[in-house]
Amino acid sequence: MARRKAYIYFLISVLYMVLVFFLSWVPMKIEVSSFSWSDQFAHIVLYGILACLIYIALREMNVPRRFWLVLAFAVSFLYGTANEIFQHFLPWRQADINDVVANGIGAFCFPLLLWLRTRYQNK
Repeated sequence: MARRKAYIYFLISVLYMVLVFFLSWVPMKIEVSSFSWSDQFAHIVLYGILACLIYIALREMNVPRRFWLVLAFAVSFLYGTANEIFQHFLPWRQADINDVVANGIGAFCFPLLLWLRTRYQNK
């Protein structure tokens, strides 16, 4: 049962990554300034959720606890960075370093909050 739950979280993480990729690939008609708080907030939330899904998948896969935060952050952040690089090559999209920073903030903070919640809830 635990292994099945791990596969489900892993599958949800991969499907979420496909959704984020699709949203990055589709031309958007919304004009956003180079540093828009709503755009940055969207990046923080998108990649924060991805990092949390990866964190939970790792936890359910019985990966050692000391790797959960690091791997969740690394996979989510690297995926977000690769996605921004991909957008650089699309004529209807643009890559933005501010988006990479926002991706990293979400990828770091969301699973950290999840980890803190779990840690202090068990005490």
